[in-house]
Amino acid sequence: MGFTGGLFAVALVMFFTLGRSFLPSFNEGSFTINISSLPGISLAESDKMGHRAEELLMSIPEIQTVARKTGRAELDEHALGVNVSEIEAPFELKDRSRQELVADVRA
Repeated sequence: MGFTGGLFAVALVMFFTLGRSFLPSFNEGSFTINISSLPGISLAESDKMGHRAEELLMSIPEIQTVARKTGRAELDEHALGVNVSEIEAPFELKDRSRQELVADVRA
């Protein structure tokens, strides 16, 4: 019983002295932006919307390149219609914080 009590005491001390975060904060240096329009939109129109979003993102100095997927095949594990685009936008922080960059992207 004494051994079990000792282990419990050690565990209790460790519980209160160790940090609470087991994963570091993630900063992958990239955004994934999803654009959704109404179902039934043509691929050409969805492509125009995606291209405009790419142009807007490229006007932000921290973003040097973008990659976009519009829709996904029906047999894909994560099938999406042509009304959905995913844009990957890697960035490199320069003179602003991540929060300022996020606010600019959302504007």
